[in-house]
Amino acid sequence: MAGGGPGSLSNNILNPGDENKELPRKAHMHMEVKPGDRIYHVISASGGHGDPWEREPEKVLTDVKDEKLSIAAAKEQYGVVIHSRELTIDWDKTTILRRKREPVLAAD
Repeated sequence: MAGGGPGSLSNNILNPGDENKELPRKAHMHMEVKPGDRIYHVISASGGHGDPWEREPEKVLTDVKDEKLSIAAAKEQYGVVIHSRELTIDWDKTTILRRKREPVLAAD
């Protein structure tokens, strides 16, 4: 909405890290599981509201600290450069990165 990105679909994974089999997206399904099997559910995410590159860098940093967002995603999706060791915003690099980005034209 209003320049936000697309959301992501939820998914289910059987035995993540081992078999790592992605399960079909269905409202109901029957499947055979063995003792020790694990099903990992990843919930869907919204695409947000507004241009992500205009989001306050402090809020992006909070999402990184809360492990909702990776440092790489903060840079790629929000234009916020974060020091990996200190988990602080690199304000100079963030400003330069955001200035380099061409503005997104609003759809008519």
